Amino acid sequence: MRCQLCRAIVSLSGAPLYLFMLLLIWSAPRFSTGQLLFNVLWTAGILVGTKLEERDPLVDLGRTYRQDQRSVPMLIPSPRAVLRQR
Repeated sequence: MRCQLCRAIVSLSGAPLYLFMLLLIWSAPRFSTGQLLFNVLWTAGILVGTKLEERDPLVDLGRTYRQDQRSVPMLIPSPRAVLRQR
């Protein structure tokens, strides 16, 4: 059960931990100026870090990883990916 759940989550988003981190920091109903600045900078760091992190598997795995990148969204699940899971 647990392994199937993990596969389902990863198949919807290539970086589920980063996605949930973004949902967590942006879930507050109101932000102070400091919180907004923190969230914007943290989001930029996650986006840049995710792009940089995907370089290593691409070099190591090549075409296989490129095909996986095309089939799984980097962060935000698309409606097509969600419907494909059903």
